[in-house]
Amino acid sequence: MRILYALVAATAFAFAPAAPPRTAVAPGATRRGRDGKIYVGEPEPIEQVGDLLRNLGRGLEQGARGVMDDVFGKQPVLNPIPIEMPPEEPEAIPEKDPFDFPPPSRPHGGDWGLDRSQVDGFVPPPDDAAWIAPGKVVAAADEHGQYYDATVLELRTRADGGIGAAFVQFIGWEDWPSEWVARESLAYLPPRSAPPVDDAALSPEALAERRRVNRRSQDCWQFDQFTKAFAGSWRGAGERYVAAGRALAVAATFDAKLDLERRDDATVASAHDAWALAVSEQRTNFVVLDSLGDGAAEPAREAAAPPLGAVTLKPATFRAEARDGGELGGTAANGEAFSTARVDGDALVVDVWARAADDALSLRVAYEKTTGGAWAFACCDLARWCPAGGAAAPAGDALGTGLYDVHRRLRDMATRGALDESVGIHELRLPGRVTAAFPRTLDPGRGGLNANGGGVVSLDLVAGDMRIQVDRVFDTPLGDLASFEITDILVDDAEKFPAKPLRLPGRVTAAFPRTLDPGRGGLNANGGGVVSLDLVAGDMRIQVDRVFDTPLGDLASFEITDILVDDAEKFPAKPVGILTAGGLAPCLSSAVGFLIEKYTLADPTIEIICYASGYKGLLSGDSTVVTPAIREQASAFQLHGGSPIGNSRVKLTNVADCVKRGLCREGEVPLEVAAHQLKKDGVTILHTIGGDDTNTQAAKVAEYLKENGYPICVVGLPKTIDNDVIPIKQSLGAWTAAEEGAKFFANVVNEMSANPRMLIIHECMGRDCGYLTAATAKAYCDNLTGLPFVPGLGLCRQKKSIHAVYIPELAIDIERESARLKKIMDKYDCVNIFLSEGAGVKDIVAELEAKGETVERDAFGHVKLDKVNPGAYFAKQFAAKLGAEKVLVQKSGYMARAAPANVADRALISACCTLAVECGLKGSSGCIGQDEERGDVLREIEFDRIKGGKAFDTTQVWFQDMHAAAMCG
Repeated sequence: MRILYALVAATAFAFAPAAPPRTAVAPGATRRGRDGKIYVGEPEPIEQVGDLLRNLGRGLEQGARGVMDDVFGKQPVLNPIPIEMPPEEPEAIPEKDPFDFPPPSRPHGGDWGLDRSQVDGFVPPPDDAAWIAPGKVVAAADEHGQYYDATVLELRTRADGGIGAAFVQFIGWEDWPSEWVARESLAYLPPRSAPPVDDAALSPEALAERRRVNRRSQDCWQFDQFTKAFAGSWRGAGERYVAAGRALAVAATFDAKLDLERRDDATVASAHDAWALAVSEQRTNFVVLDSLGDGAAEPAREAAAPPLGAVTLKPATFRAEARDGGELGGTAANGEAFSTARVDGDALVVDVWARAADDALSLRVAYEKTTGGAWAFACCDLARWCPAGGAAAPAGDALGTGLYDVHRRLRDMATRGALDESVGIHELRLPGRVTAAFPRTLDPGRGGLNANGGGVVSLDLVAGDMRIQVDRVFDTPLGDLASFEITDILVDDAEKFPAKPLRLPGRVTAAFPRTLDPGRGGLNANGGGVVSLDLVAGDMRIQVDRVFDTPLGDLASFEITDILVDDAEKFPAKPVGILTAGGLAPCLSSAVGFLIEKYTLADPTIEIICYASGYKGLLSGDSTVVTPAIREQASAFQLHGGSPIGNSRVKLTNVADCVKRGLCREGEVPLEVAAHQLKKDGVTILHTIGGDDTNTQAAKVAEYLKENGYPICVVGLPKTIDNDVIPIKQSLGAWTAAEEGAKFFANVVNEMSANPRMLIIHECMGRDCGYLTAATAKAYCDNLTGLPFVPGLGLCRQKKSIHAVYIPELAIDIERESARLKKIMDKYDCVNIFLSEGAGVKDIVAELEAKGETVERDAFGHVKLDKVNPGAYFAKQFAAKLGAEKVLVQKSGYMARAAPANVADRALISACCTLAVECGLKGSSGCIGQDEERGDVLREIEFDRIKGGKAFDTTQVWFQDMHAAAMCG
């Protein structure tokens, strides 16, 4: 089984822009705030914001993550045919109406508020001034076209003297602030015998009754919203993820169906009591995959996060309180999102659903109570839904880019997780530009913003041209709803939103928008923005934010955050060094990008230095500092192969070779030169991305520095397409290399139709290990399965099949193989061989040296395989014996190793980089990987256990089956 690893851990977020703060709301409130978010539920104390910030410019410096697919824009059309077109008339751009205010957001629904047809029935006086005047009660429309009683407080007039907008206070809604409402959204209300009374004039009992009625109206509105978004029949497919060390891995797959049917009671007059929705969620084909290591597969049991089954939702269900016994509670809906919680004994299950265009996504996270009183993550299910009878839209290959606006509670967990591995967060970045994030642990005794054991479950997705993030916030492990928040913003605006910080002497930072544009849309649709100032006063760090809605500077909010300097500066700000070395692999660019992102999110003040061309740049002092602009664009590295900072093959202990290449002077020790350069640059954490040689050399540098009084943390990442590093189960880039090699041969194999008696040898990389050749052959065979063939006209599977697989771990009997392959050649007119470049090399070298020829070797003593040319050797051996009329030797190695990382590799790379950053910040050295000698757990493996030369396990069932099929022709 190929495990898809997903990003996990404390600092694992994509660039999160400096979005405006969430506005505190009253208990039971539901509304869209000035920042574009929709809120339900109780506010969080504003003063708790101070517990979050860990450094000055966090959120201000971090650019919004670019969506991968849009990084380079549209590509030019090749060879366009010129067509003479009449000149186009310039499009007239209408002047923006200064009174075109967005309608207020407001709960609405069947038996509360008035709709348009009702207000049109009231005939207003001919003169607006007679009924739209300060002190008058009018009807003001919300964004859904529902009208509510409101008192006019202030007017703005147009140039022609007419009324352009009114500043109104809605009556009976304690959480609904005053709003400017355009004239077109106001309607006349005829005088009443008992006109509405302002809240302030009511008795406590009357005010409580008004708010009870409003609460019931809000319940109906949420029910109505959920019904409109999800009613109908759905079918879905999903995956269950469990923790495998610090990584998340796919443990099971399933299919599901969801039916939502209205079952209102027509005999009850009140919508609050009459409305009902029957919900049935059933799961089918729940398949638990292979074990992921010690105990990791246990939460894959289906009952760990059961489906909803058959339940009935009513407006009264939409309350913040959780319920026991597995009943739905803490339920909320807003726009096209929904969340609920179920508590059953020692288990908590939290659901977050979101509509994505015509489809939907659901995230279900389960926690189990431990003996120590904390609640530990058990598993999560992520399902994609489409209407029953329809076809699901393809998810696409682009991964999620992290949460757009990381909730402060979640960021607090991430911050604490960097210092304490028992806490932190899990994050999934999945195809279709989906990101999910949630706590590893709910611990009532932990402290911080989640002191009572609460947390946040977040789901971020792209639907059309909109980016949507849904956050369910709860205060305790019982899942009681604290707030339910939705952020929606145009994808383009999500990339342009962040402000730029200005850092000045005296530990002062200022940040403000580049442009105020009323026509831009997004969270600053009216041309507003935020001006922020951050400073240190004594032992306190203070941040002041003025938020305004329009270019006129109207005050939206004024916020102050203060925190002890010590609490804000727990991360080291010393420079981090990164280098890539050895041959290429489809992981280098991705790993560099992920490391930059994760350090920027941990602390954007940490300087990052990239050494050019691996150890060559370290010896020569050739390096580049990662600028804020590079940090903003780091997601682009996921789209590219190779290494953006360059590679080289340099062995620090081979003094003669380093002197010969001019990397150090005669008499110098390369190890000391490298160590002194790191000390000169102030680097305290060095990340080396390479094979066993690269990482063991880094360990020697660290050992030298430690002995000389300059301790440094070295954290390696295992890069090799050969997958031959002991004791690492899966090295970075190997999955992609196999996939790309299979694609390569899928085209090359068609050459068998160009010539009779064709011998094709596909040479794959792999000096001492046959993994890549075997994995490439398997990927090719998997792709071949299911393709249609037409044997009657020569298109038969046998001609495209693999007839031999030769790897270093298996001996090759030339004479015996020649006899077997000749029979295949005679029958099918072709023979296809997969050959590892290291297969038979020892025999070839011995033969060459016996002839007196010198075999070239590199700085590490490895035979230069391009000089030996195993493919040509075996072609020569087999050609005559098989009676081949044409021989074609094709090498996929350079194509495969230079490719960008695929989805599976990116997920594994991301998980490894997350742990690498954690280890770096804690000062824990080692090479990150799944430790085969420790139950395949992802951990920092001691450098003295890292070795090369791991042989491919030829006893694996899939290889035995594939090899047997090839041997049978």
